[in-house]
Amino acid sequence: MTGALVTGAASGLGRFLHRALGGEGLTRQNAASLLEGPGAELIVHCAADARRAATAAERSAQRRANVELTEKLCRMPHARFVLMSTSDVYAEDGGPWGEAGPLNPRNPYAEDKVAAEAAVQALAKRPLVLRLGTLLGPDARPNALSRLVDGTAMTLAAESRFSWLPHEDVLAFLTLALDRGLEGTYNVVPSRSATLAEAARALGRTPAWGAHLYRASEADGAKARALCPALSRSALENAMTFAKQRA
Repeated sequence: MTGALVTGAASGLGRFLHRALGGEGLTRQNAASLLEGPGAELIVHCAADARRAATAAERSAQRRANVELTEKLCRMPHARFVLMSTSDVYAEDGGPWGEAGPLNPRNPYAEDKVAAEAAVQALAKRPLVLRLGTLLGPDARPNALSRLVDGTAMTLAAESRFSWLPHEDVLAFLTLALDRGLEGTYNVVPSRSATLAEAARALGRTPAWGAHLYRASEADGAKARALCPALSRSALENAMTFAKQRA
């Protein structure tokens, strides 16, 4: 077996973690060959097809493909398995939700992650599931915060709320978890969420707001925060650091 296998290595968190951890990076282009390979000591599964499906049939096929990929990875030889999930597996209202709280996925991406979590818990060795906030980093997809920072058109309402989390904090917790041999499920989120309006005031921006309201699920990150000091930063602090790095 190789040292590490990181999925989704073409972009986003997968690309960031692949650079940090080394080993093999699985992408759409090399997936077929790597899935037939010898396996890895550590599998870190970040990939999920999150493209917007036009029809219900396309969405169903997309979900099957995401679950099948997870199951194939779980069946590869490995010693540790880490799944990058999302805090959107919890309900929009209520909370803060602890790791044992009820799952109520609020969008298709979160629904796929719930299915992936179930497959990992059933099939993987020494599984670790990280339910993450809204990710920030140079390789992340454009999002509401990057549009606010760049001064481009906003589609979301000012009171939209996010749990912004930098890629570096995910790596910090993952490194600690692997060193300590942690298993189970952890909410890896900042200490406090923040609204776009709060970020705009801190940045001195006065954009024209959109109409759509998004509210991140309020996940209780106390368990992970007690182990990893980096998670004591708030979403607004993380947003300001991201803005400085992007300038």
